[in-house]
This record gives sequence, structure tokens and C-alpha cells, in this order.
Amino acid sequence: MNRRRGANVIPVLTITSWVLISAFACGAGLYYVYCKNQLHSSGSQIKALEVELADLRNKDEVVRARIASLSSPNALRKRRDQDRTFLAKYTEITRDHLEVMTDRAGGEELRPVSNDQR
Repeated sequence: MNRRRGANVIPVLTITSWVLISAFACGAGLYYVYCKNQLHSSGSQIKALEVELADLRNKDEVVRARIASLSSPNALRKRRDQDRTFLAKYTEITRDHLEVMTDRAGGEELRPVSNDQR
């Protein structure tokens, strides 16, 4: 019998454990790199979206200012004077077109109101 028979065997258990440890370390490293790349790409997407949002807010302010300037009574009068078809049935609101309702009696009575301009 050979007494050195056990000494010549390849240490399979030791090699297997080191292979598993190194595979785990490689997998953890790859996962770390993947997470860092995801953070970087998400950060660049967020930055691009923030720039787009700021641009849209600026455009919104410009449009709101334009709407306010075009819908002012002076702008409407000017446009109506230049183009007679624009707001052809537009009537300016003056004191004689206003009807002021007050409840001086304080009661629940109904009062008839008529509009003679029809």
C-alpha cells in the first residue's frame, strides 16, 4: 500500500472554495460598476429634464405675458380699430351699459330687470 496516496490528490475542496469566493467578488464588482453607470445615466437624464423644464417655464412666462398684453382692453381696442371684422359685435362697457344691483331693502323680494338693447 502506498502511504502517500492521499498527499498526491488535487485539493478540490480548496480550489472550489477559492473559485466561489473569486466569482462572488467579481460579481459584486460588476454589480457595483453597473449601479454606478445607472446613477450616472439617471443623473444626466435628470439634468436634461431639468433644463427642458426651465426652458418650458420660460416659454410659459413669455406666452402668459403675450396673452396678457393681447387681451388687455387697450390692445383689443387697437386691434378692433385696425381690423373691423375683429370683434365686430364687441361693445365697450361704459357706465350706461352697467346695471348695478343693490339690496337696500334687505328683504327676500324679487325685482324685475330688463335689458332694452336686444
